[in-house]
Amino acid sequence: MTARLYLAVLLLAMATGQGLSFGRFAAALEGYGMVPQALLRPVALGVVAAEAAAGAALLLGADWAHWPGALLALGVAVGWTAVAAVALRRQREVRNCGCFGAYLSQPLRRSVLVQDAAFVGVAAWVIATCPLP
Repeated sequence: MTARLYLAVLLLAMATGQGLSFGRFAAALEGYGMVPQALLRPVALGVVAAEAAAGAALLLGADWAHWPGALLALGVAVGWTAVAAVALRRQREVRNCGCFGAYLSQPLRRSVLVQDAAFVGVAAWVIATCPLP
């Protein structure tokens, strides 16, 4: 499996899990303590949409769509990593990191940061190997 296909499947799985359990995903985001209550659902919807768009562009798009999809994927990966790092630094107890919504739930720990770092690395690799539009 190529890195681009792996990244696309990962992003689409994340968006699907979050979308199918949207209320619980929004609650997981709330646990990070970084989004005002009034913006929680719109931000959650934006995260799901960005992951789905990036995954679809990487999976289904023509060659010219892979690079923008990879850039969006990197943005998503960096965003998740930053949010996790800040929450860990603030010693927030996040019971579900929210990566897959209510599915494959895991508490936020340093191991999640390692997973996020790998996510960033794969996205960066895909950008480096994608043909420019």
